Amino acid sequence: MFTDDVESLGIKKNNFNLVRINQQLAQRSSLGAIYVSRNGLESDNDYNRTYGVDGKWGIGKKATVSGYYANTDSPLDSLNSESFKLASNYEWNGLRATLAYTQVGDGFNPEVGYLFRSGFRKPEMLIFKQVRMNGKYGLLELRPHVSYRGYWNFSNFLKPVFFILIIIGYGSMALRLIRV
Repeated sequence: MFTDDVESLGIKKNNFNLVRINQQLAQRSSLGAIYVSRNGLESDNDYNRTYGVDGKWGIGKKATVSGYYANTDSPLDSLNSESFKLASNYEWNGLRATLAYTQVGDGFNPEVGYLFRSGFRKPEMLIFKQVRMNGKYGLLELRPHVSYRGYWNFSNFLKPVFFILIIIGYGSMALRLIRV
């Protein structure tokens, strides 16, 4: 896709390219890759490229392991231009357990995509139980769960942390005991 310049906004002419492939495999599994690029048409030193691979491995009917690895390349990139995530999920009989780890480098810069924040490591976990009440005590279901999500920078400084323990959940209403 070629775009024209908008001088009043300081936007220069660009050429955007995108390629995404994804192959579904057996047992709820898949493998994919992506390439996204932006090339400025007015300078050889004005570009941004993002490369990535992702996958999901279904283990039986109850568990999955998924993740991605991505890297960016541009004249402004620093040394740490990588991003990755590894997650596991287990679901059985109304119980869900999730563990995940995400890391996004300070120099990861997907200019043509959305990046909420960079320069962090994020461990997270969730244990969630869904109990169907079928109208008993006027409730449809209970959703007791505990979750943790912490954002750490590369100097081991903890950014905002989310730790939630919910004993009784009813739709979107819940009793939250702890949130840091």
